[in-house]
Amino acid sequence: MAPRGIKGEAFVEIYQKERFSPRAGEKAFVGKENAYSSFIVERFFSYEKGSVLKLAEISSRDEADKLRGKEFFLERKEEPDFLGKELIGFEVMDAKRGKIGKVKDFSILSPYILLFCKNKNGVFEVPLVKGLGYKLLKKEKQILFDLPDDYPGVDYEN
Repeated sequence: MAPRGIKGEAFVEIYQKERFSPRAGEKAFVGKENAYSSFIVERFFSYEKGSVLKLAEISSRDEADKLRGKEFFLERKEEPDFLGKELIGFEVMDAKRGKIGKVKDFSILSPYILLFCKNKNGVFEVPLVKGLGYKLLKKEKQILFDLPDDYPGVDYEN
């Protein structure tokens, strides 16, 4: 989070924007590690410069500035219905290495979904986050990534 303007709004990066965009009236938790504060989402919108979150309890740029670098999590009652059991068995592909494993299990965490994948070396984990450039190919039953060369549990060359 980073402050924006004088209205107490904050620029934010949404990990799973298409599935977890904040909604007005929804409870959000802001903080680091085990120290979280509860806030109510007043509004959320995205435009060409980024995404903006306004929390009802934050009314000034100074208050928004105190949120700089902190993560926020949403409290959701519903379970995501798309990503989950449907991904078990999908091939995990990497842009440089080709096929690197198969999805064996998953865990739904607040900011992302963590995939547990298996290959000849054992089990490795891959989060579904924008920074790893993932792309889901449902028809082909594949998940494409662009993993760093030294990604844990994955050989550099296939």
